[in-house]
Amino acid sequence: MLRLWQGRGGRMLEERRCCAAPPAPPAPPAPPAPPAPPATCASLAWLAADAAGEAGGEAGGEAGGEVLLGGSTLGSLCLWRLGACGGRGGSLGVGVSVRAVSAACHAHASRIEALATCGRGERARGRLALSGGGDGAVRLWRLDGAARAEPELVRSLLGHSGALISVALGATGVAASCAADRTIRLWDVHLGTCTATLLPAGAPWCVALCDETETLLSAGNGPLVHMWSWKGGSTKPAARLAGHAASVCALAVDDGCIVSADTAGRLRVRRQPIFKDGERVKIH
Repeated sequence: MLRLWQGRGGRMLEERRCCAAPPAPPAPPAPPAPPAPPATCASLAWLAADAAGEAGGEAGGEAGGEVLLGGSTLGSLCLWRLGACGGRGGSLGVGVSVRAVSAACHAHASRIEALATCGRGERARGRLALSGGGDGAVRLWRLDGAARAEPELVRSLLGHSGALISVALGATGVAASCAADRTIRLWDVHLGTCTATLLPAGAPWCVALCDETETLLSAGNGPLVHMWSWKGGSTKPAARLAGHAASVCALAVDDGCIVSADTAGRLRVRRQPIFKDGERVKIH
């Protein structure tokens, strides 16, 4: 700032700005946004033989081969076909390759932690699949469209307030799910309604269904496998199966056998207990 003053009177005659303030330095450029993480597989389920023949055999002009339904960490679903090496796709092992036979469809707002179909073999329908996501939604899908078509959404089953952990789908239209809200829900997938809400003693980690005995199996933060009768309407387990020393983290049911695995790495196979009118009558 420059000021001109009168010598005798001490009066300021003029004021001038001799130079402007230096301009502020430019802001540094914002760092580029990190690339989105790639979608990786978070869950898998087999398709039944009849659905596999339709979805996988026609896709590449070849018959046979197994088909998998995959759920990703980004919430998408995709069908994958297993076959002999030599075609395009990633290798799963010696002589086995995998390739996509459908476009990925956006199914959930976050990762898909749980998938289920009706099982494998002649008695399995295999046309429907169930997915459970981190967004708390359970969704029912139809998989018997064109070979390269996306899975078709049938309906959403809403009610959980936490991320899904495990789902199971029966051949009679019964489905089960457990979530981080510490509840187990039974569903009628044809009506899209919740038929029961079960509150196990501990946090549930896995569920499985047995159509023959109309029972639900669940396990979680503990060594017991709980059996529930979905026909009886009871909110308490019909039986508790012991045998593990660590928490049971995985369940499967097939041909009257229950397979359970625990966090200590132990696997246990046992015959299914039989119930009648909610009462245990024998073990075969």
